[in-house]
Amino acid sequence: MVLGLGVDLAEVGRVAAAWRRHGPRFLNRIFTAGEVAEASSRVHPEEHLAGRFAAKEAVLKALGTGWGGKGVGFREVEVRSAGASRRVSPTAAPTAAPTVALRGAAARRARAIGGKKVLVSISHTGGLAVATAVVTR
Repeated sequence: MVLGLGVDLAEVGRVAAAWRRHGPRFLNRIFTAGEVAEASSRVHPEEHLAGRFAAKEAVLKALGTGWGGKGVGFREVEVRSAGASRRVSPTAAPTAAPTVALRGAAARRARAIGGKKVLVSISHTGGLAVATAVVTR
């Protein structure tokens, strides 16, 4: 049973500009250490980060909070590459859909709405990253 659906679109250039302008402060405000480490291993880390940003926004929408709503922050949603261990090379795409780990207020919100699983899909094209998230029972 679907409990929530969210979609978001992020411009790679805007994420890259925020990173250049604010450096580690931007990264640490939005992304977990694991997300930053994974992006740093990529040839185009800004594209990877934009995809993760869009996925986090989509998850927050699917939880019914949106950004900053009900005390839920970006770092309480971690987007992981499920296929990271099965990559052909560090720059190759994962072979499986990304997974989501919820912490703190995000995890409490998911439990409050009866959510058991969060599914997410991320895609990139032409300077844009798009993500869709579904919260299921």
